Amino acid sequence: MNKTIIYASNGSGIDDCFVTLNTDDPESDGAMTPECEGENCYVYEYSCDANSDSKQYEIIPCANGCLNGACQ
Repeated sequence: MNKTIIYASNGSGIDDCFVTLNTDDPESDGAMTPECEGENCYVYEYSCDANSDSKQYEIIPCANGCLNGACQ
């Protein structure tokens, strides 16, 4: 499976698996990784804002693990 790439007015973004030790604030200490599993496993998912065509992202928990930028 290929990773999702978005192109927006403020740059591009590629969905990726993300692992963190701080589940209360995942952004505080996380890192991108090719795959992960367990309660510290997330996907860093990019999208384009419909009103401004700017890049935005969301960090989403992956209960069944993440592989190549997609929750399993």
